[in-house]
Amino acid sequence: MANRERGELSVLGRDGETYVFALGLNAQCEIEDRMSMNERHVHFHEFIREPLDAHRIRLIFWTAAKRHHPDLSEIEVGNIVDDAFPAIGDVMTAVNQLINRGAPTPEDLKAAESVNGRPRKAQTHGRGTGGTSTLKPAASV
Repeated sequence: MANRERGELSVLGRDGETYVFALGLNAQCEIEDRMSMNERHVHFHEFIREPLDAHRIRLIFWTAAKRHHPDLSEIEVGNIVDDAFPAIGDVMTAVNQLINRGAPTPEDLKAAESVNGRPRKAQTHGRGTGGTSTLKPAASV
């Protein structure tokens, strides 16, 4: 099962297995390595700003599958994506979910607006342990 808090996406394959995709740091590095050529390094943020063709979409899903399903080939991942997302709009929604992993949801943004956006101020008295601290200094040896 996918952990949405970690930006994971799960789909049910035709074979009844649940596949989990996560576009984490290693997946992003893999994309950069695969797309860099002729001594020109392609950064992940550049990659996602360019138009996504079928090869790029499959590469995103394949690298995102490697954390939980390292033995799947690109062709197998392409078939899983085809089965899970029959419409191209659904595929693009899933790609956006993977790319924007960890981004705040509209509910998170609304909740953040209700707070003044600043942490409470530190206490100015004592040694920084706070007036109600129960911390005791360790005995010297």
